[in-house]
Amino acid sequence: MKYHFFTSQGAFITLFGLLSAHASASNFNYNYVEIGSASSTNDSLGVDIDYSAIGISGSYALNEDIALTATYTSGSYDDIPIDTNESRFGLTAHHAINNKLDFLIGASYLQAELETSVGNADDTGYNLSAGLRQIVTDGAEFDAYFIQTNLFDNSNSVLNLGIRVNLSKALSLRLGYSTGDNVESISMKLRVEM
Repeated sequence: MKYHFFTSQGAFITLFGLLSAHASASNFNYNYVEIGSASSTNDSLGVDIDYSAIGISGSYALNEDIALTATYTSGSYDDIPIDTNESRFGLTAHHAINNKLDFLIGASYLQAELETSVGNADDTGYNLSAGLRQIVTDGAEFDAYFIQTNLFDNSNSVLNLGIRVNLSKALSLRLGYSTGDNVESISMKLRVEM
């Protein structure tokens, strides 16, 4: 298992470097701030456990190929007294396949905390992602991401799909759905582009 981890991590870093070195200028904006909320259901224990979260995130283009990203999320489980806080800091490399399609890969450092009535737990981990952003009309964008998260000695894989609609030149709304590893969630994000 350790061999598989280091092999995947090495391949990911190599791909990240190749994309950033040979990326073309993108027609997508990677300077933004967004707020959002998500609701999810986990049935890994044989019963549905509901979870709700709110968060704020942002992206800052370091150059035409690389963006710095940050996210803070706070959430709670509906039926058990557990609250969560998570921070993410990372980089995203993007490559323009054509004038309406971008390919992205990202890597983030995670720091998470669980708060319960009997004590707290915290951990650090990482998040790897790969996906596409596609302009479908002048006012709408589709995206799809595969995301792997390693935290609290668990590895989770998720497929995240979304549609973003422009409300104005700088304001857009994204509706998302994700599924994977016994978890399904829906989300909504409001983005302000800079």
